[in-house]
Amino acid sequence: MAQGDPSHYSLPGIDLLAPDLKRIVDESLFGQVWNRPGLSFQHRCMSTISALMTLGQLPLLRRQVERSLNLGLTPEQILEVFVHLILYGGYINSRTAMRVARSMFTEQGLTV
Repeated sequence: MAQGDPSHYSLPGIDLLAPDLKRIVDESLFGQVWNRPGLSFQHRCMSTISALMTLGQLPLLRRQVERSLNLGLTPEQILEVFVHLILYGGYINSRTAMRVARSMFTEQGLTV
């Protein structure tokens, strides 16, 4: 992974349950997939936020919002992803994702 510690973005506790699985995920997802040419880290963040929001994976979405901020997305860009997905991923999912993001922004002292 080019920026940051990938284990920070893995599911907490997975290393205790299945250390090999965590290693495989870290090596393939963060070592290979995230470093492929063709998309910037910011585009990959937007894609991941979209998928996690639509699937309702709130703990992972929270981590991805933090990661996205660290990789250069602005709070406004992150919120715009959720607005864009209102009709594709559902109003409730978008609204919930915005609450998750707002919580992360507040923790980091960011205003929108």
